[in-house]
Amino acid sequence: MKILHWPPFYAPTVGGIENQLLTVVPLLRDRGYQNTVLASIGPDCTDPLRSHRGIDIHRLPFREAVQGQSPLQIMQVRRQLATLKAEVRPDLIHIHFSGPESWFHLQTLAAWPCPTVVTIHNSIENHGPIASNDQSVVGALIRGAAWTIAVSKYSLTELHTALPEMADRSSVVYNAVEIPAVSVERPHPLRLGLIGRVTPQKNPLDAIEAMALLHATHPQAELLVVGDGVLMPALKQRVVELGLENVVHCVGSVDPDKVGDYIASCHAILMPSKNEGLPLVSMEAAFAGVPLVATPVDGLTDIVLPEITGLSVPVGNVVALAAAARRLLDDGQLRNELGKAFRSHVTAIGSVEKTVDGLDAIYQRAIAEFAE
Repeated sequence: MKILHWPPFYAPTVGGIENQLLTVVPLLRDRGYQNTVLASIGPDCTDPLRSHRGIDIHRLPFREAVQGQSPLQIMQVRRQLATLKAEVRPDLIHIHFSGPESWFHLQTLAAWPCPTVVTIHNSIENHGPIASNDQSVVGALIRGAAWTIAVSKYSLTELHTALPEMADRSSVVYNAVEIPAVSVERPHPLRLGLIGRVTPQKNPLDAIEAMALLHATHPQAELLVVGDGVLMPALKQRVVELGLENVVHCVGSVDPDKVGDYIASCHAILMPSKNEGLPLVSMEAAFAGVPLVATPVDGLTDIVLPEITGLSVPVGNVVALAAAARRLLDDGQLRNELGKAFRSHVTAIGSVEKTVDGLDAIYQRAIAEFAE
């Protein structure tokens, strides 16, 4: 069976959805699926790959067409997509977003009829009000899907509240993360991590402000920033303004295979996000036994149980973020207890095998029902 996976971007662009697919797609291939990837051209994709790890990749300028608002370019991209669907002839299309590219899919349904599976990776509220009778692109995409996947119980509940008719055509499939076999020796001085895209959604500047407060009492503590994004220039500027150049280390984007090593080298991960689906970094931190200091938003509430598997702080409360980080730096026993409980809790709900099993069952069902 042929699956056309459609994420926002793909390798070499680095991000949670992209890294998730890099793990899952080869395992689906091992189960007999033929996989092809379709994605937008990423902002850092100066030399687009046409294949990666044996998987064919097709890229079209979806986002450029939408952002440029050029009717001619939009029509050209739509024709290219229709041609691509007819050439690939997938048995199922799995869309890993609910953004502007969805319009192109809806406009080319007739080019190659097949079932669609949609995974919602972020809060559905990010896309505006969605209801059973609305005319939005995202609403139409989800209502027309054979199955919708949420990456957390929170997101699934949110979906059912907005679209009750999806209750029997949706389920949770947690993100896939390889469980590390060994722990990395954590360095001294103490190290915190801020890992992921440096974007407004992730609220990274709050971590820098918290680090300034923490530096007054823990001058040797480090903050490791792994990732890149539109807020990186502002983040670096604020680091200089606060005199934190010697303790905040910006690594930039790294190979997905190396992210786990950076996580494991930290004593705790800061996640001051404004909204989330269920970030892959949080799952990787859990399997490494590294506790989170996180905001109680969306899917993070599935795994960060306050004072049990991590520490929870209000969105935008820099003082609380610094205080929680200080607690973990000062109390090694608390760190270890939270880390062990975090790993145990997430291991019980998510693993690569469970993710692939879940996708396999959904694909089989959707394809069989479409053929009837």
